Amino acid sequence: MAQGTRTRKTRRVHAPPRSAAHDALLKALIVKGLEAFEDSFRRQYPAASQAELRDRMTRYLCERTRFEHQHPRRSFRHGRHR
Repeated sequence: MAQGTRTRKTRRVHAPPRSAAHDALLKALIVKGLEAFEDSFRRQYPAASQAELRDRMTRYLCERTRFEHQHPRRSFRHGRHR
């Protein structure tokens, strides 16, 4: 046996086993979050059509993602960036 290898395999379980109830709860949480996100845009742009509203939401998310990639937050977990 090579030096530094383990005699027994260890395995970490990072998430509990998935179930149908868990999937349904996760889907409900995502849908609720998207509805709240859309409602916030609906309050800002009450006269906008559904397609225009979703285009604005998409543009906002793209801009936000680009900004987060260009200006990463400093954290202890991921190290100090820049």
